Amino acid sequence: YTQASAIFKDKFTKDGSGALNKMLEERLDSLYADYLSGEKEYTEAKEELDTIKDFGITDLKKKVNSTGVKLNDLKTSKSAYEKAEKYYGKKNYALSIKEYDKVIKDDPNYQEAKIRRAQAVSNYRNTLLSEAASLVSNGDYNSAVKLLETSEDILGKDKLIKKRIAEYSKNKNSENRQQVLDASDEHAYNENYAAAITVIMTALKENEDLSTDETIMNNLDEYRKSYTEQFSEKIDGYINDGLFEE
Repeated sequence: YTQASAIFKDKFTKDGSGALNKMLEERLDSLYADYLSGEKEYTEAKEELDTIKDFGITDLKKKVNSTGVKLNDLKTSKSAYEKAEKYYGKKNYALSIKEYDKVIKDDPNYQEAKIRRAQAVSNYRNTLLSEAASLVSNGDYNSAVKLLETSEDILGKDKLIKKRIAEYSKNKNSENRQQVLDASDEHAYNENYAAAITVIMTALKENEDLSTDETIMNNLDEYRKSYTEQFSEKIDGYINDGLFEE
């Protein structure tokens, strides 16, 4: 094409700018089509584009730039599809989905990418659900919920994932609730009300849903009252012992 540019320049001097502009404009259209069909590699298409750009024709500047953008976008798309296929083959479905999402409509692989993406989504979802179920079977609801929540960046608000998160969260809260009650009750039984209060307050910071639990909140009020009474009794004892004046 570089050699042919000399002919174009000669034609430019004989026929005027109009003929050359039209010829180059048509070539820009076919240039993208050639890369799209695979007739030309990206490096070949880019080299030819740069040669046309070197003519420095003002009227073609906008089309030259837009063609360059289209070539780069298609190159990125084709590369993304290749990466997606590699990730899929390695069963890294999360990364494959991200790469399939980068395939543009102009790309000949677009329709196949949509099909493969749907398969990757199904496989990714099933893998997550299986791993979460395994964690739940060991009583680890908290880790199961966290695992499923990581899928939102890839799957968005997936209905099945959301349903399972709701189920596990309910069980997690129930399990957490009992642990809080048991631990705080044990401290209260030993009259360590400060520790009982700390257990509940820590749990409330980690799980705000527990603030609606009537039993836990009533216990917290009771432990606070007992702690205040206990503290007052200690002060009175110190005063009676003459450790400090009233």
